[in-house]
Amino acid sequence: MDYDSKERGYRITETNGVLGLYLSCLSCKRTVVMLWADVVKTWGVGTWTRDIARSLTCTACGERMGSIMAWSDNRPSSERSGGPPESGYPLIGPLVAQKRLV
Repeated sequence: MDYDSKERGYRITETNGVLGLYLSCLSCKRTVVMLWADVVKTWGVGTWTRDIARSLTCTACGERMGSIMAWSDNRPSSERSGGPPESGYPLIGPLVAQKRLV
């Protein structure tokens, strides 16, 4: 879901099977990962994914060209490592006030 998408995406809920989000800047290609519990803490239940993408500001380049992609894992919870797939992207916690990618 990109910042300029005409679609609203989906609403944030506490339990929807998504484990986290990849938050990216379309300008400089910086990407970070946020766990789903931190997404709910930062934006709250009921927020649309398009609104999340539009609220992001990149700390690397300062652009407001956010993009998000959900990640999930259909393996049983006993087989999961708890973190995102081996992507190499930094894992961030809840964001405050300005919702800037760190």
